[in-house]
Amino acid sequence: MAARRAIKVSGTKELDRVLKELPRKNAQRAVNSALRSAAAVIRREIVQRAPDGANAPHPKYGELKGNIKVTVEKMAGGLRAIVHTGAAFWSRFLEFGTAVRVVRTRRPGKTQNMSDGKTFYGKEVPPMQARPFFRPAFDSKAQEAVDRLAERLGAGIEREAARLAGNPGRGRRCASCARCTPA
Repeated sequence: MAARRAIKVSGTKELDRVLKELPRKNAQRAVNSALRSAAAVIRREIVQRAPDGANAPHPKYGELKGNIKVTVEKMAGGLRAIVHTGAAFWSRFLEFGTAVRVVRTRRPGKTQNMSDGKTFYGKEVPPMQARPFFRPAFDSKAQEAVDRLAERLGAGIEREAARLAGNPGRGRRCASCARCTPA
């Protein structure tokens, strides 16, 4: 979408310390998983609120609901999760509406004057009213996403710490510890 909305979560000193104690790859895996999970909360709400049926599909790019995606990107301070509409460029027209515009036509009819004094054949296209779905979904699920982020980040840190300690978890076997090595 054209307008960016963000949830900024400032970690406590303790959280930063714990993440720095983990190797970079393990810390990124825990944060990535937590960000995807938190963004999925918002994505589900956006998909639920997105218009569908005759209002939403575009013959070349598919349906709007199918184009809503979550992407996790690296940035200077770490990682960020983005919920976006992918190839569904027309979603911004639904979200923000459009202004009156003039479309050129080849058939003689109503003439329009351009700013440089030239005249052409054209017709006015009425504006499309805004039907916001993205921002209201974001606003309604922002706190739930923050709660999910905190929950999943804690679980991810514990999982990565256990992985480093030699406990692979979920019934997996590791070759390094005596407990998991068959006798």
